[in-house]
Amino acid sequence: MPVTVETGPVADRAVVTVAGERRVLALEPGMPAGPPGSRLAAWSNGPIVAGYGTGYAVLGRDGTVCGEVPAAAWMAPFLEPAARALVQLQA
Repeated sequence: MPVTVETGPVADRAVVTVAGERRVLALEPGMPAGPPGSRLAAWSNGPIVAGYGTGYAVLGRDGTVCGEVPAAAWMAPFLEPAARALVQLQA
């Protein structure tokens, strides 16, 4: 099922589209941990993008790889609201 998370200048709100249905999500404060058994682990260096080094991380749960996350450290403040939105959706 496709999921899109859009964040903007208001860090406590996100626009979430799940299977074509769009909603505004009020984000809970703080950065909650993922579900029990989940783990985000650094995997390797990624390509240089716009002059910045990137890295790959692997998202797994109970020993199964669930996804690959390419990112740069400077992106963390921008991605934090999206990560909170995904945790809330999963709950």
